[in-house]
Amino acid sequence: HGTKAGSRHKTGVFSAENVSNTKVSSYLHHWLGADPISFKEARRNWLDNTVRQNIKMFHSISSCKRREDRLAIAQYCLTGEVFGDANFQPNSLNAVGSLPFWQCPGGSPPLEEDTIFNTFLLSDTMATFSENKERNLVQVFEARALTMLGNIQSRLLSKKLTIELYVGVVKPLSNNEGHDLVHFIADKVKPRTIGWSNVIDYMELGELHDLGRAMSSSGNVVHYGYSMNWCTEVFGANIFDYQMIKKYEVANAILDLSLGENFGGNNEEESNVLKACGTAVGADEVFHYPDYDTPMNSTSYVAAQMTRQYWVDYFFAMSRSSGKTGDLITKSSTFRYTPNSCGSHNMMVTLQESSLVAPCPLHRQSTQTYLEWTYDPKLGIESNASFDSEAVLDGSLEKVKD
Repeated sequence: HGTKAGSRHKTGVFSAENVSNTKVSSYLHHWLGADPISFKEARRNWLDNTVRQNIKMFHSISSCKRREDRLAIAQYCLTGEVFGDANFQPNSLNAVGSLPFWQCPGGSPPLEEDTIFNTFLLSDTMATFSENKERNLVQVFEARALTMLGNIQSRLLSKKLTIELYVGVVKPLSNNEGHDLVHFIADKVKPRTIGWSNVIDYMELGELHDLGRAMSSSGNVVHYGYSMNWCTEVFGANIFDYQMIKKYEVANAILDLSLGENFGGNNEEESNVLKACGTAVGADEVFHYPDYDTPMNSTSYVAAQMTRQYWVDYFFAMSRSSGKTGDLITKSSTFRYTPNSCGSHNMMVTLQESSLVAPCPLHRQSTQTYLEWTYDPKLGIESNASFDSEAVLDGSLEKVKD
């Protein structure tokens, strides 16, 4: 949340007049006319917001095995500072509060419960950690972030990468208007990949697949997305579901598997699902498993392993049941994605990969499920998953599945 004083005036790259979207332009005009807050005030604001919105971040410190990690994360929780050694020293004269972080126009959305550690999957963080285990976890984040930013910078300088930003609202195709961005993506961009982030959680799935097909009209498109809220839609993804139907033996088994108690005569390493998954990516070197957290989160991770596939099947079943054919008439034009117009390859969704993440005490949650899919059955994708919980557990959950 800090930066060097005067750095925004040196670049001279901002030009709010060239931005057509009024909301985006209003932010740029505001930042160009605002003065940064002091570094001490930025620290104060960070701590106030962390206590108000993200007190859990302090709790996660106790799950770190190494003293250097606990100290570094405590410092980050208190100040929000990263990259300090490379850019500025705390309390130095060239340090001010970040303009885009703290100086936003009135009515802007509030800061969320977010941390730097939500940026990367645990498996990716541990890959960077393994390169130099002398670094603390904040330094590991810095190293990975700088490497990835450096890769982007080199691609930009070599003109292998161009970044263009567009702002628009995507509405269901059944609406009579609001499809300009969909037309632009399908007709002008003609993408090869589309990332939905977690829009999956905020749109009816049949309508999402309709949009996916429309944007994939050029063919050969791979879609990426993840759901954080799927657990709320699947019975059995919470331990209290089994209490409700009086399946106490299943609830007890979930507790055993999540908290590391002896289950079926196996030792702790075999029966503790969280430890098995954490060990698979090397995280047991830096974190205690199970971590020091409410058992609700630990048991939810185990229950998610047991029930995730039901939701994944539902996600793709909604594509088959509610995907429309024929014309979708809008005020701007007509979408056609029948077999005759876009090719038969663009009608049926094909699952390429789905996965849960390895459990990380520093993440907001570890039960989100990631999906890759395409509407082109001729398109094949090799698995790039760095963590496969099903392979790690190797059937150890079968005893509690029903």
